[in-house]
Amino acid sequence: MSYRYLPDNLVLSIEVIDNDHDRLFGLLDMLNMSIADRDVNGLHFILNDVADYVRFHFSREEAGLTACGYAALDGHLDEHERLREQVRGLMDDLERNPATFDEARLNEIQAFFREWLDHHIAVVDMAYRDAMLASPEALEEMQKFSFAGDA
Repeated sequence: MSYRYLPDNLVLSIEVIDNDHDRLFGLLDMLNMSIADRDVNGLHFILNDVADYVRFHFSREEAGLTACGYAALDGHLDEHERLREQVRGLMDDLERNPATFDEARLNEIQAFFREWLDHHIAVVDMAYRDAMLASPEALEEMQKFSFAGDA
């Protein structure tokens, strides 16, 4: 399957997860446009979208990992929580101190999301790939999720 935003080297061959990752890369593309335009209001809106979709994606992925009995689940959950906290921190900073979001800070945010997403999929998610693919229960469990923002 071909994806609009997801790089080929990050495809897990788990369709539901790859679709989520493609959407996250699409949000990253929107974030990049907002940063290029130095649009702090747009950045706030997109960070909210990222936070909402990350929350949804992590819930879906965690349900699949639980269903397949993934041995490294606790570490994966910790990684998810770290990102949630970082996004919350960015959003709080943006809300309280929008003037601090100068060009350098915006470029740091852009690099952070790209590096985090690339690393998380290439290393952390690839580690569960075989366990997830071998578990029809996990794939079935993840199919039960739908994003409220799509309604």
